[in-house]
Amino acid sequence: MANIVLSLCDDDLIRVLCDKKSIIIRNKFEGSIGDTVYIYQGDSVRKLWARFTIEKIICEVPASLWKMTEKKHGISKYDFHQYCRGMKPYYGIYIKDLQIFQPLIDPYEVFGNFIAPRNYLRITGSCRVCELIRSGEVQIVDHLPNPYSERDDEE
Repeated sequence: MANIVLSLCDDDLIRVLCDKKSIIIRNKFEGSIGDTVYIYQGDSVRKLWARFTIEKIICEVPASLWKMTEKKHGISKYDFHQYCRGMKPYYGIYIKDLQIFQPLIDPYEVFGNFIAPRNYLRITGSCRVCELIRSGEVQIVDHLPNPYSERDDEE
C-alpha cells in the first residue's frame, strides 16, 4: 500500500474535515484501494490535517460522475461543472476511516523526501506519522471546528 499526499484548497478541506463529506473529486490522481492518503493544505498553513484510506476510486466523464456522486461531495452542480469541464474523465476518491490530526503535522518532519504537491504526491521512503501517534505527540480527534469560520478580531 502506498502513502499519498493530496493537496486540498480551503473549501475542499472544510468539506472533508468539518462537514465529513465522503468523496473528493480530482482531475488527476494515481492511487489504489487501500492506499493511505494524507490531506495537506499548502496555501497558507502548509501542514497535514488528516489521513484516510481509499475505499474506492471511480473515473468517469463529468456528467456520469455528477450523477454517481452528487450527494457525497458537498458542492453545487454549477461548482462541480466549473471544476469538471469537457468530456475528459475525472476521479472520485471515496474516503474511508478519516483520522483528523491534533496538532497538525509538519510534513517535512514526517516524510524524508517531502515536496509540497500542487495536486498529489506519492511518497517513497519512511513515514513517521504512526510514530507520532503512538508516542502521543499527535492525537486523532473526531471533530474539527471550521478553521475558517468567524475568527475573533484581535485589537
